[in-house]
Amino acid sequence: MRLDEVAPSPAATDWAAEHHKDPRLIEVILRESRRIVRMAHGVIIAETRHGFVCANAGVDTSNVPPGFATLLPRDPDGSAARLRDALMGELGCSVAVIVADTFGRPWREGVVNVAIGVAGLRPLLDYRGCVDSFGR
Repeated sequence: MRLDEVAPSPAATDWAAEHHKDPRLIEVILRESRRIVRMAHGVIIAETRHGFVCANAGVDTSNVPPGFATLLPRDPDGSAARLRDALMGELGCSVAVIVADTFGRPWREGVVNVAIGVAGLRPLLDYRGCVDSFGR
């Protein structure tokens, strides 16, 4: 997304000025948020429209040219399915695709990689009713 096409709201402008951030970027974060969990100390923790709780509603400026921001896909599973179809057409074999993003963890150093969309595999195993190795 091109930041020069974003008109920041008064709320984004005020918060950005207080925390020395780009008001256009803050506006994009607010637009991508279903709800704001916390805004403090220059950090925004938000719930995305997908239900993910993460920093900046998944909006990122790393690995993109200055003046741009990347957003999470509107339909991560759909994006994975389209990528899978294209790859299988090129490769001539079945593949699985995982769309992932890095999430920071509160009060921890580092990040974890989180699958936000999948195609070609079952992302969850249901262990309800199963017995573990100790008979529980």
